[in-house]
Amino acid sequence: MSDKNNYKAAGVLLFNQKGQVYLGIDRKGFLCDFGGKKEAIDNDCPLTTATRECREESSINPILSTNNSVYLSKSKYRLYLASTGDIPIPSNEIKEINLFDSIYGIDHVLHPRLRDRTGKQYISRWIAKTFSNQLLK
Repeated sequence: MSDKNNYKAAGVLLFNQKGQVYLGIDRKGFLCDFGGKKEAIDNDCPLTTATRECREESSINPILSTNNSVYLSKSKYRLYLASTGDIPIPSNEIKEINLFDSIYGIDHVLHPRLRDRTGKQYISRWIAKTFSNQLLK
């Protein structure tokens, strides 16, 4: 089932060429990807929303593919995976950006949209499992 008209927001989880992951800290202190709510200019396209939000929050203009994405039905959120050779710069809703050696073992308070149905954090479990083929390249 397509989430094109059902999604509320979209974002990007950025990795560098070493497999390290960039995560922002938002105004509320949550660790987060680079994303946000859809706007009219996005034409109900999650890929467009994610690209715009990532550019606004990190200055990175990611190259995205629906093949490297997952729909988080609980939060009606489309999350894309992208790599970058550039260093993101915090702006807009992001106070600072941290670089983690690996997606595994991140033990910080995550933005609610990145949590599972029980409210538990799953960035190092669920997302890593979902994107395992890309992370192992």
